Amino acid sequence: MKKKFKIGSSMSLFLASLSIGVFSGGLAVFYRFLLSKLEVVRNAVYSNNSFPRAILIIAVSFVLGIVVSKLLKWAPLSGGSGIPQVQGELIGAFNQNSFRVTVSKIVGGAIASLVGLSLGREGPSIQLGASSAKWLSEKFGKSKTDEKLYLTAGAAAGLSAAFSAPISGLVFILEELHKSFSKKVVAISFAAAVVADVIAVGIFK
Repeated sequence: MKKKFKIGSSMSLFLASLSIGVFSGGLAVFYRFLLSKLEVVRNAVYSNNSFPRAILIIAVSFVLGIVVSKLLKWAPLSGGSGIPQVQGELIGAFNQNSFRVTVSKIVGGAIASLVGLSLGREGPSIQLGASSAKWLSEKFGKSKTDEKLYLTAGAAAGLSAAFSAPISGLVFILEELHKSFSKKVVAISFAAAVVADVIAVGIFK
């Protein structure tokens, strides 16, 4: 049985925020990088307006649409923006399969971007950060209380990585997720957001 321990000491808080910032923030940065590359591919594909190319695009889009529908059946909570799912997770309304949601969100989001659907980074990055942080808490054998802290910090790291805006990540989790002020939430979330921002700046500078 995995030993569970609560986040209490300054050292454990620091290690938690660092691991979340690197893992969840890094994953959100990867998603941002992937979308930017797929945008270039999409623009190159759509630049040719020939009839055969149009038929091929429609056929490929149809197949990819089937793939996305399969992903949504495999991980139903990966659909939509992702923010309501994270909010629901924090109040106990949902219990996301963290691995499935993470995989489905990345693959499904990449496919949607490739075929030209309008897709923002905010919601998906927040859910990616939260779901990957939940997976991390499960691997570390954390308590349910600490798992929610991980989720919150992961969401902040995801938003920070998406726009290189750690303060926005902190404000978001305080206004939209917790709607209250807690020193522990602020400390772990802001630290994770800063780490995620450092990674994003290093990649996108």
